Amino acid sequence: MPTQYRRPLRPAILAGISLEQQQLPAGIDAIEAQRALLGDAVVEASLADLRARLAALQASPTPETSHSLRQVSIAFLDMVGSTTLSQRLDLEDIHAVLDGALAR
Repeated sequence: MPTQYRRPLRPAILAGISLEQQQLPAGIDAIEAQRALLGDAVVEASLADLRARLAALQASPTPETSHSLRQVSIAFLDMVGSTTLSQRLDLEDIHAVLDGALAR
């Protein structure tokens, strides 16, 4: 019986459910939906690994880091002329200029 796909929610991630664990049921459902076209043998062969992976994810304990909150510092920087510069240079060149400026 297929499970209904739900878009991954942030609270699920905070609860320790990995994104892969959230997305696997949707993949299983998508393959199940093709059963009439592909046939039972192909679908079962395709689903075996997905079901095994989902079972392994559900059985394994989640790492402690998925349950912890960490403080981070974020620096916002507005460099004079950076917008004009980014319109004239390639992405790699902008990266090199900004890296050089921030390294000082």
